[in-house]
Amino acid sequence: MRNIKHIQLKDMEEIGENDEEFEIDGDDIRPRKKTEFQSTQNKSTFKRLFEYLTETNLKKSLLIIAFCSFFIIFTITVTLSTKAQIIYSNIKLPGNVIPIHYFTHVDIRMEPNFNFNGTIVSTLNITSDKNDFIVIHADESTLSLNSIHLVSVPKYNSSKPVNSTDFDLESSITPTNKVYSPENSYYILFFKDLKKFLDKNGSIFNLYISYNGSLVDSEGTSTLRGLYLSSYKNPRNHSESKYLAVTQFEPVDARLSFPCFDEPSLKANWTIWITHPNNYKALSNMPAYLVEENKVAHKTTTRFDTTPKMSSYLVCIVVHQFSSKSDFIDRSGKEGATSVPLTVWAADHLMDTVDFSLDMAKKSFVFFEDYFDILYPLPKMDLVAIPDFAAGAMENFGLMTFRESDLLYSTKTSDQENKQRVAEVVSHEIAHQWFGDLVTMKWWNDLWLNEGFATFMSYKCMQKVLIDEFDSEEIFQYSSKQPGLDIDASPFTHTISNNYTDPLDIMASFDSVTYDKGSSILLMLEAMIDRVRENAFRDGIRNYLKKYAYGNAETNDLWDMLYESIQRDPMIVIPDIMNQWTTYPGFPQIKIDSIGADSYRITQSKFTQPNTTRPSDFNANSLWPIPIKVVDNCENTDDLYISNKSIQYKGWSEKACGTSPKDSFIFANSDATGFYRTLYDSSIFDKIVNRLNDNATKHFTTLQRISFADDLYAFSKIGAVPTSVALKTFNYTTVSVEPNFVVWKDILSFLSFVHNRLETVVPCYIQYIKKAQYIFNHGLLPLIKLDIHPDDELSYNQLELRKSAFSKVNSLSITSLRSHLYQIYLDNIDTPENIDPSIRAPLFSSIIQNGDIEEYEWVVNRFENTNAINERIDALKAISNPKNPQLIRNTLKMLLDGKIKNQDFYMVFLEMSYSPFARELAWNFLLDNFNFISENSTPGDVGKYVTYFASSMDSQAKIDQIKQFFTEAHPIPASSLANAISSIQYNMNWLKNQAPELCNFLNK
Repeated sequence: MRNIKHIQLKDMEEIGENDEEFEIDGDDIRPRKKTEFQSTQNKSTFKRLFEYLTETNLKKSLLIIAFCSFFIIFTITVTLSTKAQIIYSNIKLPGNVIPIHYFTHVDIRMEPNFNFNGTIVSTLNITSDKNDFIVIHADESTLSLNSIHLVSVPKYNSSKPVNSTDFDLESSITPTNKVYSPENSYYILFFKDLKKFLDKNGSIFNLYISYNGSLVDSEGTSTLRGLYLSSYKNPRNHSESKYLAVTQFEPVDARLSFPCFDEPSLKANWTIWITHPNNYKALSNMPAYLVEENKVAHKTTTRFDTTPKMSSYLVCIVVHQFSSKSDFIDRSGKEGATSVPLTVWAADHLMDTVDFSLDMAKKSFVFFEDYFDILYPLPKMDLVAIPDFAAGAMENFGLMTFRESDLLYSTKTSDQENKQRVAEVVSHEIAHQWFGDLVTMKWWNDLWLNEGFATFMSYKCMQKVLIDEFDSEEIFQYSSKQPGLDIDASPFTHTISNNYTDPLDIMASFDSVTYDKGSSILLMLEAMIDRVRENAFRDGIRNYLKKYAYGNAETNDLWDMLYESIQRDPMIVIPDIMNQWTTYPGFPQIKIDSIGADSYRITQSKFTQPNTTRPSDFNANSLWPIPIKVVDNCENTDDLYISNKSIQYKGWSEKACGTSPKDSFIFANSDATGFYRTLYDSSIFDKIVNRLNDNATKHFTTLQRISFADDLYAFSKIGAVPTSVALKTFNYTTVSVEPNFVVWKDILSFLSFVHNRLETVVPCYIQYIKKAQYIFNHGLLPLIKLDIHPDDELSYNQLELRKSAFSKVNSLSITSLRSHLYQIYLDNIDTPENIDPSIRAPLFSSIIQNGDIEEYEWVVNRFENTNAINERIDALKAISNPKNPQLIRNTLKMLLDGKIKNQDFYMVFLEMSYSPFARELAWNFLLDNFNFISENSTPGDVGKYVTYFASSMDSQAKIDQIKQFFTEAHPIPASSLANAISSIQYNMNWLKNQAPELCNFLNK
């Protein structure tokens, strides 16, 4: 955590000692010459004055009194001017001022001005008279505060909140001083005699602040934070731009748009009025109850109902020219419930892509109302597709905003992954309406309560409402649990519950630990307590939401309610168990050793990357309480629990299934719910592999094969299992059919990892490619259908297998598929809309990598001119992958020219970090244009760009370069810098320790 020092007041201008007087000679201005006579004369004058002032004792006394008076006055002045510097500097607000209600009226001016002004009236409960100041968030970089008045409310009526910006000027008081803290982005407002004002008028006051700001920064660029400008091209005229104003406040950016008490625990009701041009419409969290059009002023004011209590980061405003499509949630069978209008908003030309998200939102709504047993608390629900959006989506209460690609799905131009992604994001944001909006974490250290839970619930929702389309339990393993394990393996990972207070740290914590590890430990906890009592997890969640509705909670509050759901079973003390998972960084691995006939020793240790730099507080001896579900070779199951270093376990010899005890083995994490990895001794490992080779799908479930494949890949990367052993093991796919796409994604990830390590420096690269091609050609290729037709009905699994295969045509040099993709391109060069969306991305990438300028320009044309969102993304990724250096430079130049949106920079750098042809050019571009990239990306995003490239670096020279460049002059988050260096060390260690063994195996 960064040390928070006292507020630094703005520097005052100082007059230098060597300032000179000037004289004018015609048009010439030059320093005035000082003559010796002038100097002597000045000295003589000062001497006579001093002698006069000290010639009598009386004059001496008066001189001393004057000097002392001046000193006292000076001291008082300095003290008053620096009072804020020593009186308050905490990053959190004092806590004695509680917002009850906000009334804000904001006037948003669109083209050509793109700015706004407004007045916000904060109704406050000042609970203590110890301070003579009020601390309120407002970011000086975007907001100017014009007038501030504090007015007492002696007869406050909560049922009649303020709805006017008018007040009695004579009864108000204004700040005698206001001091801004740039470190904390708040103002300290000093009021003379505030204590007397409180004593006289009670504790309820209205704070009136008028302000103004801009939708763009000083360079005319949209920052994608606060209240900002977004734009999109008119598809009928690409030279014409259309605009909208939109807010994005999480985590700490409401203060960029209006003064407020911008902390999640300071919930209040909000009444919002928006004035906007007549040709625009306005949306906010609640329905509009009045729309007043002023034809003379060409302005409309839209007034919205007052919200329930909610945090400032959930407030949302959208001023737009979109179209919409609506449906209704019929709740006629539920007591006290009325129908809820559900609406999806998007640009006119995208309205044919809203049907799936509208349907998914409706199904999610119904699912969550039933699961949580709490009615959705607002009278409407809007989902809006935003052209420029930094995140994937935002759960604003009643008005959710999305990146276009995460809300819109086209049956013609989107593929199965796009559909699954839209379903996941929509259900994620709707889950937030209860878990995050209705009940909110007290502080950002428990962000995972919002994000981990919403991620977990989104997959539970999809498994219920979309089970006929895909298996979300399997997809969760690849999309959430495995990324969580991967990032948490870094020595510089962080705990789920953290102690972050600094905004930069808070923003950086929106990562895979928070989302993916958080959701994965909830999956583990659900499996553990539902074995004690059916639906115990669901019931605990219901009680938690009902208890803390419209309020705030902490992690321990959740544990307590879940513990109550199992009647505080002393054998499963949930707070004790789960606190170790949320407050320890990293995760465990378990090692299973056979120690006799059907007897085993299970030992836990921390999963660690060897020979890498570690933080000073790294604890390699951490122990976790681990629930372990095991199954034996006879399909007997058991539930174990380990909290010590090791336990001994006896199997089921008496339940043998016709096999000798010496042939028995156990398989851990058999339901794939545990957040740990499993390493087997050689005898157990060989028995598992033999069964995979015999009949993989007969002997192991899909989740077990997914778990085994990913653990094997992970252990091979750190050297716990030789890479050659992993390569031989995955050969089972060539003799025993492996039909699941998630297992194949794990295998292909392993093959790609080894390929990337070997491609430039190791002499056995050719032998490795041949071995990888054998697994691909004899294991995966027979499972896929090269061409599909409109009447073909392929499952999600079949489509994903096909896409996975085509995506490896270049890295594994699969010439037959490469030629096939090129022929599809030639057949559709004039009709690109006919290309199958499920293989469009690998097709674009393949023709660019293996073609030249003609193919590159064809894909660039698709990027610039298509109206299909997903096709544009596929094209952007592809033009980041040419082999020709000039074409690589051209794509990078598109970043500087503004042809690629800021929100999409990450795609370019990620794709180029994978490419041996583009990697070095793009890395140098990042360094050479660091200032430009930093101005158009958040610090956390720039840190991610660095880690993308570092993951493919493997030399000490690169470590030295990174250390020298990323200093205070070129800042990135400390965690990004540490992880980048650790990644390079990890790759160097692999080449040194793993590559020789693999080459020996391949050369044999």
